[in-house]
Amino acid sequence: MAEFEEPAVQLPDDEENRVILEHCAELFAQPDFVMEPEVKMSAMAFIQAKGEPEDLIERLSENYLALGQTCNLIGDWLADLELEDTAKPKKPGRGRRKAAPVEPASGAFKNCASVHESLESTMASLISRHFSMETVDRIFETDSEVGTEWLPQLITHKAWRRLVYDLSEKNPQCLMLTFCVKLISEAGFQHEISSVNTAARQLDIFCGVLVATLDSLLSEHSRGPGTESYERAFGELVKVACHSEHTYLYTQTILKVLMGRHDGMVRAACGHIANALRDALHKKDQTTAPVDLLLLQSPEDKIPQNAVQAIQTMVSKRELNPGDVVTLHQATSSLYISCTKGRTLRASS
Repeated sequence: MAEFEEPAVQLPDDEENRVILEHCAELFAQPDFVMEPEVKMSAMAFIQAKGEPEDLIERLSENYLALGQTCNLIGDWLADLELEDTAKPKKPGRGRRKAAPVEPASGAFKNCASVHESLESTMASLISRHFSMETVDRIFETDSEVGTEWLPQLITHKAWRRLVYDLSEKNPQCLMLTFCVKLISEAGFQHEISSVNTAARQLDIFCGVLVATLDSLLSEHSRGPGTESYERAFGELVKVACHSEHTYLYTQTILKVLMGRHDGMVRAACGHIANALRDALHKKDQTTAPVDLLLLQSPEDKIPQNAVQAIQTMVSKRELNPGDVVTLHQATSSLYISCTKGRTLRASS
Protein backbone atom coordinates (compact mmCIF):
# COMPACT_ATOMS: atom_id res chain seq x y z
CA MET A 1 0.00 0.00 0.00
CA ALA A 2 1.46 3.27 -1.07
CA GLU A 3 2.15 5.79 1.61
CA PHE A 4 1.01 9.33 1.07
CA GLU A 5 3.44 12.02 2.07
CA GLU A 6 2.04 14.83 4.14
CA PRO A 7 2.18 18.19 2.37
CA ALA A 8 4.98 20.36 3.62
CA VAL A 9 3.75 23.12 5.86
CA GLN A 10 5.02 26.53 4.75
CA LEU A 11 7.03 28.04 7.53
CA PRO A 12 6.52 31.65 8.59
CA ASP A 13 10.07 32.47 7.52
CA ASP A 14 9.40 31.21 4.02
CA GLU A 15 6.24 33.28 3.78
CA GLU A 16 8.10 36.36 4.97
CA ASN A 17 10.88 35.76 2.46
CA ARG A 18 8.33 35.39 -0.31
CA VAL A 19 6.75 38.74 0.57
CA ILE A 20 10.17 40.41 0.67
CA LEU A 21 11.15 38.94 -2.69
CA GLU A 22 7.91 40.11 -4.30
CA HIS A 23 8.33 43.60 -2.88
CA CYS A 24 11.94 43.79 -4.05
CA ALA A 25 10.92 42.53 -7.48
CA GLU A 26 8.44 45.41 -7.76
CA LEU A 27 11.14 47.88 -6.80
CA PHE A 28 13.71 46.43 -9.20
CA ALA A 29 11.17 46.68 -12.03
CA GLN A 30 11.11 50.47 -11.73
CA PRO A 31 13.11 52.37 -14.37
CA ASP A 32 16.61 53.28 -13.20
CA PHE A 33 16.04 51.89 -9.72
CA VAL A 34 19.76 51.15 -9.54
CA MET A 35 20.27 54.93 -9.22
CA GLU A 36 17.92 55.26 -6.24
CA PRO A 37 19.39 55.76 -2.74
CA GLU A 38 17.55 52.75 -1.29
CA VAL A 39 18.93 50.28 -3.85
CA LYS A 40 21.63 49.10 -1.44
CA MET A 41 19.20 48.24 1.36
CA SER A 42 16.79 46.62 -1.10
CA ALA A 43 19.56 44.49 -2.61
CA MET A 44 20.69 43.35 0.84
CA ALA A 45 17.11 42.45 1.77
CA PHE A 46 16.75 40.52 -1.50
CA ILE A 47 19.90 38.47 -0.80
CA GLN A 48 18.95 37.83 2.83
CA ALA A 49 15.54 36.55 1.66
CA LYS A 50 17.39 33.84 -0.32
CA GLY A 51 17.18 35.65 -3.62
CA GLU A 52 19.65 34.78 -6.37
CA PRO A 53 22.37 37.40 -7.00
CA GLU A 54 22.20 36.69 -10.73
CA ASP A 55 18.47 37.43 -10.68
CA LEU A 56 19.15 40.68 -8.81
CA ILE A 57 21.74 41.84 -11.33
CA GLU A 58 19.56 40.86 -14.27
CA ARG A 59 16.51 42.74 -12.95
CA LEU A 60 18.47 45.91 -12.25
CA SER A 61 20.28 45.86 -15.60
CA GLU A 62 17.14 45.17 -17.62
CA ASN A 63 15.37 48.21 -16.15
CA TYR A 64 18.34 50.55 -16.39
CA LEU A 65 17.44 53.29 -18.87
CA ALA A 66 20.18 55.81 -17.95
CA LEU A 67 17.78 58.75 -17.99
CA GLY A 68 19.84 60.77 -15.52
CA GLN A 69 23.09 60.02 -17.31
CA THR A 70 21.52 61.00 -20.62
CA CYS A 71 20.48 64.36 -19.17
CA ASN A 72 24.01 64.88 -17.86
CA LEU A 73 25.48 64.02 -21.25
CA ILE A 74 23.17 66.42 -23.09
CA GLY A 75 23.92 69.07 -20.48
CA ASP A 76 27.65 68.64 -21.05
CA TRP A 77 27.13 68.99 -24.81
CA LEU A 78 25.13 72.18 -24.32
CA ALA A 79 27.76 73.50 -21.94
CA ASP A 80 30.46 72.83 -24.53
CA LEU A 81 28.46 74.79 -27.11
CA GLU A 82 28.01 77.66 -24.65
CA LEU A 83 31.75 77.73 -23.97
CA GLU A 84 32.51 77.78 -27.69
CA ASP A 85 30.23 80.80 -28.12
CA THR A 86 31.51 82.77 -25.14
CA ALA A 87 35.21 81.89 -25.16
CA LYS A 88 36.43 82.19 -28.73
CA PRO A 89 40.23 82.26 -29.15
CA LYS A 90 41.84 85.38 -30.55
CA LYS A 91 42.99 85.37 -34.14
CA PRO A 92 46.75 84.97 -34.43
CA GLY A 93 48.38 88.18 -35.62
CA ARG A 94 51.82 88.95 -36.97
CA GLY A 95 54.44 87.80 -34.55
CA ARG A 96 51.93 85.95 -32.43
CA ARG A 97 51.74 82.30 -31.78
CA LYS A 98 48.64 80.44 -32.73
CA ALA A 99 46.32 80.30 -29.75
CA ALA A 100 45.62 76.89 -28.35
CA PRO A 101 42.02 75.70 -28.67
CA VAL A 102 39.90 76.31 -25.62
CA GLU A 103 38.86 73.05 -24.03
CA PRO A 104 36.01 72.96 -21.57
CA ALA A 105 36.93 71.94 -18.09
CA SER A 106 35.72 68.69 -16.68
CA GLY A 107 32.20 68.95 -15.36
CA ALA A 108 31.43 71.96 -17.57
CA PHE A 109 27.71 71.31 -17.23
CA LYS A 110 27.84 72.13 -13.52
CA ASN A 111 29.77 75.33 -14.18
CA CYS A 112 27.44 76.60 -16.92
CA ALA A 113 24.64 78.61 -15.31
CA SER A 114 22.50 78.92 -18.45
CA VAL A 115 22.37 75.16 -19.01
CA HIS A 116 21.70 74.54 -15.34
CA GLU A 117 18.81 77.02 -15.33
CA SER A 118 17.40 75.54 -18.53
CA LEU A 119 17.43 72.06 -17.02
CA GLU A 120 15.79 73.28 -13.80
CA SER A 121 13.02 75.13 -15.64
CA THR A 122 12.33 72.10 -17.85
CA MET A 123 12.16 69.77 -14.86
CA ALA A 124 9.91 72.21 -12.99
CA SER A 125 7.48 72.44 -15.91
CA LEU A 126 7.35 68.64 -16.24
CA ILE A 127 6.76 68.17 -12.50
CA SER A 128 4.03 70.80 -12.50
CA ARG A 129 2.36 69.21 -15.52
CA HIS A 130 2.36 65.64 -14.17
CA PHE A 131 1.99 66.37 -10.44
CA SER A 132 -0.51 64.11 -8.67
CA MET A 133 -1.57 65.13 -5.18
CA GLU A 134 -3.00 61.69 -4.35
CA THR A 135 0.18 59.85 -5.35
CA VAL A 136 2.46 62.24 -3.49
CA ASP A 137 0.39 62.15 -0.32
CA ARG A 138 0.23 58.35 -0.45
CA ILE A 139 4.02 58.12 -0.61
CA PHE A 140 4.39 60.81 2.04
CA GLU A 141 2.08 58.99 4.45
CA THR A 142 3.65 55.55 4.01
CA ASP A 143 7.31 56.60 4.13
CA SER A 144 8.16 58.32 7.40
CA GLU A 145 11.63 59.36 6.21
CA VAL A 146 10.49 61.33 3.17
CA GLY A 147 10.33 64.64 5.01
CA THR A 148 13.68 64.17 6.74
CA GLU A 149 15.91 63.09 3.89
CA TRP A 150 15.43 65.06 0.70
CA LEU A 151 12.93 67.80 1.52
CA PRO A 152 15.27 69.91 3.71
CA GLN A 153 17.88 69.78 0.96
CA LEU A 154 15.28 70.62 -1.68
CA ILE A 155 14.14 73.86 -0.04
CA THR A 156 17.68 75.23 0.08
CA HIS A 157 17.42 75.96 -3.67
CA LYS A 158 15.34 78.95 -4.71
CA ALA A 159 14.17 77.36 -7.96
CA TRP A 160 12.60 74.41 -6.15
CA ARG A 161 11.09 76.66 -3.48
CA ARG A 162 9.42 78.58 -6.30
CA LEU A 163 8.07 75.29 -7.65
CA VAL A 164 6.67 74.42 -4.21
CA TYR A 165 4.89 77.80 -4.09
CA ASP A 166 3.33 77.28 -7.51
CA LEU A 167 2.20 73.75 -6.69
CA SER A 168 0.80 74.90 -3.34
CA GLU A 169 -1.37 77.47 -5.09
CA LYS A 170 -2.78 74.77 -7.37
CA ASN A 171 -3.02 72.03 -4.70
CA PRO A 172 -3.82 73.71 -1.36
CA GLN A 173 -4.94 70.43 0.26
CA CYS A 174 -1.72 68.49 -0.45
CA LEU A 175 -0.12 67.26 2.78
CA MET A 176 3.41 67.08 1.41
CA LEU A 177 3.28 70.61 -0.01
CA THR A 178 1.88 71.90 3.27
CA PHE A 179 4.79 70.28 5.07
CA CYS A 180 7.21 71.80 2.55
CA VAL A 181 5.81 75.28 3.09
CA LYS A 182 6.17 74.78 6.84
CA LEU A 183 9.81 73.76 6.40
CA ILE A 184 10.42 76.80 4.20
CA SER A 185 8.89 79.06 6.84
CA GLU A 186 11.03 77.52 9.58
CA ALA A 187 14.13 77.90 7.40
CA GLY A 188 13.69 81.68 7.32
CA PHE A 189 12.15 82.25 3.88
CA GLN A 190 8.85 83.70 5.13
CA HIS A 191 9.15 86.72 2.87
CA GLU A 192 8.89 84.46 -0.19
CA ILE A 193 5.57 82.83 0.68
CA SER A 194 3.39 85.88 1.24
CA SER A 195 1.04 84.93 -1.61
CA VAL A 196 0.74 81.22 -0.82
CA ASN A 197 -2.74 80.13 0.26
CA THR A 198 -1.28 77.42 2.46
CA ALA A 199 0.42 80.03 4.62
CA ALA A 200 -2.93 81.62 5.42
CA ARG A 201 -4.47 78.28 6.39
CA GLN A 202 -1.89 77.41 9.07
CA LEU A 203 -1.48 79.65 12.07
CA ASP A 204 2.20 78.94 12.72
CA ILE A 205 3.17 79.57 9.10
CA PHE A 206 0.97 82.65 8.88
CA CYS A 207 2.49 84.07 12.07
CA GLY A 208 6.00 83.71 10.68
CA VAL A 209 5.03 85.30 7.37
CA LEU A 210 3.14 88.14 9.09
CA VAL A 211 5.97 88.92 11.50
CA ALA A 212 8.53 89.00 8.70
CA THR A 213 6.29 91.20 6.54
CA LEU A 214 5.49 93.60 9.38
CA ASP A 215 9.14 93.85 10.37
CA SER A 216 10.10 94.75 6.82
CA LEU A 217 7.28 97.29 6.55
CA LEU A 218 8.13 98.96 9.87
CA SER A 219 11.75 99.24 8.77
CA GLU A 220 10.68 100.97 5.57
CA HIS A 221 8.23 103.15 7.52
CA SER A 222 11.06 104.40 9.74
CA ARG A 223 12.82 105.65 6.59
CA GLY A 224 9.66 107.47 5.55
CA PRO A 225 6.37 106.31 4.00
CA GLY A 226 5.53 107.09 0.42
CA THR A 227 8.70 105.70 -1.10
CA GLU A 228 8.73 102.97 -3.72
CA SER A 229 10.25 100.44 -1.34
CA TYR A 230 7.61 101.26 1.29
CA GLU A 231 4.77 100.81 -1.19
CA ARG A 232 6.24 97.49 -2.26
CA ALA A 233 6.50 96.32 1.37
CA PHE A 234 2.97 97.53 2.08
CA GLY A 235 1.70 95.64 -0.95
CA GLU A 236 3.18 92.44 0.48
CA LEU A 237 1.39 93.11 3.78
CA VAL A 238 -1.91 93.64 1.95
CA LYS A 239 -1.49 90.23 0.28
CA VAL A 240 -0.95 88.59 3.66
CA ALA A 241 -3.43 90.52 5.81
CA CYS A 242 -6.29 90.83 3.33
CA HIS A 243 -6.36 87.19 2.28
CA SER A 244 -9.53 86.58 4.32
CA GLU A 245 -11.52 87.99 7.22
CA HIS A 246 -9.57 85.86 9.68
CA THR A 247 -6.18 87.08 8.48
CA TYR A 248 -7.37 90.70 8.50
CA LEU A 249 -8.71 90.40 12.04
CA TYR A 250 -5.52 88.72 13.22
CA THR A 251 -3.33 91.40 11.61
CA GLN A 252 -5.36 94.27 13.04
CA THR A 253 -5.26 92.62 16.47
CA ILE A 254 -1.47 92.34 16.30
CA LEU A 255 -1.22 96.00 15.32
CA LYS A 256 -3.51 96.98 18.20
CA VAL A 257 -1.39 95.00 20.66
CA LEU A 258 1.76 96.67 19.34
CA MET A 259 0.17 100.10 19.75
CA GLY A 260 -0.67 99.25 23.36
CA ARG A 261 2.83 98.03 24.19
CA HIS A 262 4.85 100.72 22.43
CA ASP A 263 4.74 104.47 22.19
CA GLY A 264 6.29 107.14 20.06
CA MET A 265 7.17 106.34 16.46
CA VAL A 266 6.34 102.64 16.69
CA ARG A 267 2.83 103.32 17.95
CA ALA A 268 2.25 105.97 15.31
CA ALA A 269 3.56 103.68 12.57
CA CYS A 270 1.29 100.81 13.66
CA GLY A 271 -1.71 103.15 13.70
CA HIS A 272 -0.84 104.44 10.25
CA ILE A 273 -0.47 100.90 8.88
CA ALA A 274 -3.80 99.83 10.43
CA ASN A 275 -5.60 102.75 8.80
CA ALA A 276 -3.86 102.08 5.48
CA LEU A 277 -5.02 98.45 5.55
CA ARG A 278 -8.56 99.62 6.23
CA ASP A 279 -8.39 102.06 3.31
CA ALA A 280 -6.98 99.36 1.03
CA LEU A 281 -10.03 97.20 1.66
CA HIS A 282 -12.40 100.14 1.24
CA LYS A 283 -10.94 100.75 -2.20
CA LYS A 284 -11.93 97.19 -3.07
CA ASP A 285 -15.51 97.89 -1.91
CA GLN A 286 -15.11 95.65 1.13
CA THR A 287 -16.42 96.78 4.49
CA THR A 288 -14.37 96.41 7.66
CA ALA A 289 -16.95 97.82 10.07
CA PRO A 290 -17.63 94.55 11.97
CA VAL A 291 -13.94 93.96 12.60
CA ASP A 292 -13.30 97.59 13.51
CA LEU A 293 -16.16 97.61 16.00
CA LEU A 294 -14.94 94.35 17.49
CA LEU A 295 -11.49 95.84 18.02
CA LEU A 296 -12.84 99.07 19.50
CA GLN A 297 -14.79 97.47 22.32
CA SER A 298 -13.22 95.97 25.40
CA PRO A 299 -14.51 93.21 27.71
CA GLU A 300 -15.38 95.83 30.34
CA ASP A 301 -17.21 98.23 28.02
CA LYS A 302 -18.93 95.99 25.54
CA ILE A 303 -21.03 97.74 22.91
CA PRO A 304 -24.65 96.50 22.84
CA GLN A 305 -25.44 94.20 19.95
CA ASN A 306 -28.30 96.38 18.68
CA ALA A 307 -25.96 99.38 18.53
CA VAL A 308 -23.39 97.35 16.62
CA GLN A 309 -26.05 96.24 14.18
CA ALA A 310 -27.21 99.82 13.69
CA ILE A 311 -23.68 101.04 12.96
CA GLN A 312 -23.05 98.18 10.51
CA THR A 313 -26.28 98.93 8.67
CA MET A 314 -25.50 102.62 8.27
CA VAL A 315 -21.91 101.95 7.21
CA SER A 316 -22.84 99.26 4.68
CA LYS A 317 -25.68 101.32 3.15
CA ARG A 318 -23.76 104.61 3.49
CA GLU A 319 -26.88 106.46 4.58
CA LEU A 320 -28.60 107.39 7.83
CA ASN A 321 -31.69 105.57 9.00
CA PRO A 322 -33.96 107.20 11.62
CA GLY A 323 -34.49 103.88 13.38
CA ASP A 324 -30.75 103.22 13.61
CA VAL A 325 -30.13 106.76 14.85
CA VAL A 326 -32.70 106.27 17.63
CA THR A 327 -31.06 102.97 18.56
CA LEU A 328 -27.65 104.63 18.81
CA HIS A 329 -29.13 107.48 20.87
CA GLN A 330 -30.69 105.05 23.32
CA ALA A 331 -27.47 103.04 23.62
CA THR A 332 -25.43 106.20 24.16
CA SER A 333 -27.86 107.52 26.76
CA SER A 334 -27.83 104.22 28.61
CA LEU A 335 -24.03 104.18 28.59
CA TYR A 336 -23.93 107.79 29.83
CA ILE A 337 -26.33 107.03 32.68
CA SER A 338 -24.35 103.96 33.77
CA CYS A 339 -21.09 105.93 33.71
CA THR A 340 -22.68 108.76 35.75
CA LYS A 341 -23.95 106.32 38.36
CA GLY A 342 -20.53 104.72 38.58
CA ARG A 343 -18.83 108.05 39.21
CA THR A 344 -21.45 108.98 41.83
CA LEU A 345 -20.95 105.72 43.71
CA ARG A 346 -17.18 106.10 43.67
CA ALA A 347 -17.46 109.70 44.93
CA SER A 348 -19.79 108.74 47.80
CA SER A 349 -17.56 105.90 48.89
